[in-house]
Amino acid sequence: MEKYTRLCAEERREIFKLKAQCLGIRAIGRAIGRDPSVVSRELRRNADEIGYLPDTAHKKAAERRTHRKRKIIHDSKIREYVIQKLRCQWSPEQIAGRMKVENMQNQISHEPIYQFIYGEHGKALGLYKFLRSRQQKRCQIFGRKYRSRGIKDRISIAQRPAEVANRAIPGNFEGDLTFFYGNKSANLTVLTDRSSRYTMLIKNKSKHSNLVIDGIMKKIMGLPIKSITFDNGTEFALHKRLLDEMGIATYFCDPGSPWQKGSVENSINRLHRFIAKKENINAWSDQEIEKVERRMNSIPRKVLGYLTPYQVFSGQNKGVAFHS
Repeated sequence: MEKYTRLCAEERREIFKLKAQCLGIRAIGRAIGRDPSVVSRELRRNADEIGYLPDTAHKKAAERRTHRKRKIIHDSKIREYVIQKLRCQWSPEQIAGRMKVENMQNQISHEPIYQFIYGEHGKALGLYKFLRSRQQKRCQIFGRKYRSRGIKDRISIAQRPAEVANRAIPGNFEGDLTFFYGNKSANLTVLTDRSSRYTMLIKNKSKHSNLVIDGIMKKIMGLPIKSITFDNGTEFALHKRLLDEMGIATYFCDPGSPWQKGSVENSINRLHRFIAKKENINAWSDQEIEKVERRMNSIPRKVLGYLTPYQVFSGQNKGVAFHS
């Protein structure tokens, strides 16, 4: 794939000449070797009340680039806001989205925040350490691989009702375990509501199914939970207890397809911003884990219109006492 290059002054003069000849967007694009969308965006963004003038357009584009790059560094209010929220484990998208919700002046998108984090000033402050990945360079994160296992009375994810699949109704959760290098037997059960992304954490001393299901049942007692979708791990082999004792339906992903429960996979990635994989989770008290749970549910999410999971879940289930 060819690397995108910005329009130069000569190209802008050519666009001006061709437009004066009443050529269309596509014809201009072919003439200068650019995609029509580039030409359309150029005319839309860099014209003024007089019309499209090449020198004025080139100046406006240059000023916009300079302003975008320098905005965070030179605007102390935005800089302090961004740094403060990063230290609270907010993502750049969450920070940018919250600026809009709060109607802040000089709002910015998430991309300049990433540029600030990985720029000279951000690196000196070590701001990348507050990102979920903690990577010094931006890179892609790949998912885990799963092995399929047989589970008795297993109901396929394909049989979930439409209101579960399309996230229309709250109370339909996804569940999984996450393990820690400090103690291979210790783990956390992570439950995430598909609608609100409200997340609950349960500490387990092992992955024996009885213990895992006991922990889930104790945690969700009294909460309006209708279903939970699991993967095919043997830790969920006694899932039918949830239906028999609490009336909660259970569904299972296709073997080797953890992406089918993407909400809880995402929550696990977020969790490890607060509790590193190298931690010995047995050394963490239930109160410390509940504190992490509250923090996760109090961070605004783009998918929720920058409301928090707690706000959405509690709003959908008024009058219910929550653990977070």
